[in-house]
Amino acid sequence: MQENENITVYYKGHLIFGEEPPADGLLMRESAHALQETKADVVYDELQISPNPWRNGNLTLHMPYSLTGKIVSVRIINAAGVNVYQTRAVNINRVVKLQINKQLVAGICFLQVNDLPAGKLVIAR
Repeated sequence: MQENENITVYYKGHLIFGEEPPADGLLMRESAHALQETKADVVYDELQISPNPWRNGNLTLHMPYSLTGKIVSVRIINAAGVNVYQTRAVNINRVVKLQINKQLVAGICFLQVNDLPAGKLVIAR
């Protein structure tokens, strides 16, 4: 098997840096297999919430690249649609750390950042 000493970078299925690897069938099958194994571990541009479920104290939000360096509005909305927590924070290096001192009722809530699709947040006690 011939090694490809070049770096090839794909983003959302599009080549953004480097060159396509040679069309060697074996190499392509191995690359596709490696991509399938790691695809679930790579998040490019979506909101991640941790810990989830959340009990109390710190909540860390990993933000999309599009919001890096911007002030973001964060809301937690309960299942009845009531806004139970709201704050504004600066998104530095795609991470926003919130210290939530308010006692929230256990259950499923939705975490909304700006106009992004809401993420599900489970509040445990």
